[in-house]
Amino acid sequence: MDIAKEHRTLIDRIASENGFTDYEIITSSGSNKGDNFLGILTAITIKDKEKNLNLIMKSSHTNKGFREATPIKDIFNREIYLYERVFKEFKKFQEEHNIEDPFESVPKCYLCFAEDGLESLVMENLKTQQYELWDKKVPMNIGHIKAILIEYAKFHAVSLAMKQKNPALFKKLTEDNAGDAFDKKYANDKDKEEKFKNFMTANLSNGYKALKDDPVLTEHLKKYEQIAGPEFFNKMKGPEYKLVITHGDCWCNNFMFKYQVNTRFIL
Repeated sequence: MDIAKEHRTLIDRIASENGFTDYEIITSSGSNKGDNFLGILTAITIKDKEKNLNLIMKSSHTNKGFREATPIKDIFNREIYLYERVFKEFKKFQEEHNIEDPFESVPKCYLCFAEDGLESLVMENLKTQQYELWDKKVPMNIGHIKAILIEYAKFHAVSLAMKQKNPALFKKLTEDNAGDAFDKKYANDKDKEEKFKNFMTANLSNGYKALKDDPVLTEHLKKYEQIAGPEFFNKMKGPEYKLVITHGDCWCNNFMFKYQVNTRFIL
């Protein structure tokens, strides 16, 4: 699987910085069809006689029509900013305050590239470390949802603590990347509200199917449906709700799980 020469330069730099001299680079598709909509995932192995380094490169689509129809550049630039600036500051902040159970549920990012049409991030390949995706065709169970919410709580706790302990830094981290990239892209779309309603209808329908055997949770979803209109989300954009840095794409393919296997020997 070929990669752009600019991306090859990134990989060569990573190889050099990690002690590789005489090495080969092996590339293959890094995902199954439908696993990633906004980017192309390429699995990359840097290998010499003694060791190897397993990476995943997330790069932007180059198709002109796709790039014009989506805010792809803004999305990649924001993700690059998170890895190069926000997560580093979060890590430093937690270390300074001796957090016993810190938020660190992000892969190691080796290098990023922001050139137009070639946006990319090169990270450690968690699949080679026994991390797995949840099957997107199956509703996620309570145990996995709880694990995700715990990590979100830790992620948001860093924002809240930083706002209190170092408000100037938090303001600096957030002032250049506020708002929704899709909102900005489709701000003048006359059919935006209708498209939003169709989107919500489809998602709520899937929610009701997943909860069909749980009347209590179904009632909670009905209450959410009653308030979750465009007015609700517009209100949430008010300054009083700008509380934390959020993860803007909460779906199962953006989470990976590693399982502890208890082995019992029978004699």
